[in-house]
Amino acid sequence: MTTTERPQGQPSRRIEREPITELHADTDIRRAALVATCAACHVEEDALLSHNRERQLADARKIFCYLTRTVAGVPLNRVAAMLGRTHASVYYAAETAAEQMQLSYEFRDKAESAIELFTHLLNRGHEL
Repeated sequence: MTTTERPQGQPSRRIEREPITELHADTDIRRAALVATCAACHVEEDALLSHNRERQLADARKIFCYLTRTVAGVPLNRVAAMLGRTHASVYYAAETAAEQMQLSYEFRDKAESAIELFTHLLNRGHEL
């Protein structure tokens, strides 16, 4: 049986798309998280989204994952899609960020600055 042929009464095999409002919400969250993380960590957006493993960029990605996953509550697979990573790497990054916030004053300061800016940007929403 091909994908175009199906018995009567059987549901289509097409994947349903998400409502547009959710896609806009993800876009706003991604934009706010990128702006907040880049400002707090003093990195460029292109560098943050790259696969470069320098400490400064890796820490910025951890903060991005923490913001989107923990603060905004975005599911792992969506955060992974925002960064071009796997859901496992997003999970690990968010967990590591939470641990580092307790161990490093410098990391905590960056993360708290990013959280503050992130929540401010999300509250403004339409101006992103």
